[in-house]
Amino acid sequence: MRRRLQQRRPHAGVEAMNEALTVWNPFADELLEHWLKTVRNGRILARAPKPKWKEGAAALLERYRALAAEHTCCGKHRRPKENSFILRTALEDLVAGGDLDARRRGLVQHAVDAMVRRRGVPGTPEHAALRARQAADAARPTHHAMAQLVAERLADLPPDTGTPQARTFTVAVTPAEYEATGLPVGADVPAPIARLVHRALAADVPTLIAAGVVPSAEVLATLTPQLVAAASAAACPDPRLRRLMAA
Repeated sequence: MRRRLQQRRPHAGVEAMNEALTVWNPFADELLEHWLKTVRNGRILARAPKPKWKEGAAALLERYRALAAEHTCCGKHRRPKENSFILRTALEDLVAGGDLDARRRGLVQHAVDAMVRRRGVPGTPEHAALRARQAADAARPTHHAMAQLVAERLADLPPDTGTPQARTFTVAVTPAEYEATGLPVGADVPAPIARLVHRALAADVPTLIAAGVVPSAEVLATLTPQLVAAASAAACPDPRLRRLMAA
């Protein structure tokens, strides 16, 4: 069981979503804010970009390259039809000394308008509330992280025996575990992981049935030889002979 928990791998889709929420959405907000500095009466570049604006654009692009090298799970920011891609590549042209033709200006204008219409202007209460909710979603522990935590809890449990206290291994994250792992205190163990751990429950048959470990008569039938062997071996006073009898 512990080995199965340790072998769980991060879910690529969840990793990409969390990266988008914590890295690329905030960076897209910065791009939008920078373009909004050129807006007058709703039109982009109505204010001529000054050298300081271009310096800020160059700094943004440098930070983008660093982020792209470090965060590789989400590729949405590289898609040509994405608003953030349009804003970023237009900045690259301006920083390089080029200009935007009518088509490129139209694409940037549409991207800016769409982003403001959908989420509001960065820094407004509505926009801040949305990003706060998304950050909270991304901060939730992944199944992979929780599986590694529970596997560590099981480290001292003998691999070939169950435990009468299976539920103690699926309690919420403790303050001490937060210090060791960074997982938030009070985070619950996901149900699929808890169900796997509870299969290690060592108890009498009625208790196993009540806990759902033995869900059907068919499953109980597969356990019958083990139960009979254990009962027969219990009559042997010698521990080594008991183990041999049970085997």
